[in-house]
Amino acid sequence: MKYIQHTLPYYSLQPRLGTLYQRWLMAPVLLFFTLATGHSYAALRVPTIPSNAQFATQYEYNSEYIFQVSQGNTLLETGALIAYVDGKIRGGQTASVEFPGTGENVYKLRIFSNSAEGESVTFKYYDVFNDRIFDINETVAFEADEVPDYSDPMQLTAICG
Repeated sequence: MKYIQHTLPYYSLQPRLGTLYQRWLMAPVLLFFTLATGHSYAALRVPTIPSNAQFATQYEYNSEYIFQVSQGNTLLETGALIAYVDGKIRGGQTASVEFPGTGENVYKLRIFSNSAEGESVTFKYYDVFNDRIFDINETVAFEADEVPDYSDPMQLTAICG
C-alpha cells in the first residue's frame, strides 16, 4: 500500500503482517489503500500541523500539556490529537508516546497563544485506523508556561462527531 502527499507523519502497511505502522514526517496525512482488486481509495485526511518552531514565530506564549484520550473504557492511542482555538490549529501530536515512569501512553501537546491566559482550547481526535473524527467533550483554559505532570495526564473524552 502506498499513500502520502508530501507529508509527515506517514503510514505504511506491512502486507504480510496486516499491520499499519506510523512513520514521522509531519504534515497532512492522506492514506491510499490498494485493494487486492487493484482499486485504490483515500481514507481520512489529518490536517497539517505546523511545527513548534513555526508556531513560535506566530505566537508569543506556549504551554505543554499531557493528555490521555478515551472513548468509554478504551484509551485511544494511535490517532492524532489536535488543539484548536477559534477553529485554528494551535498544537497537535500525531500519535501518543509512552511515558517511561508509568508505562502509559500519553499525548504531549505544546499549545500556543498570543494571550498569557484565558483562551478556550478545544480538541479533535483523528482516528486514522477507523476513518473517524471525534470531538472532545472537554476544553482547557490556556495558561502560559504550564508545567505538565506526566504521571497524572488530563483525561479527554472522545465523542463521535
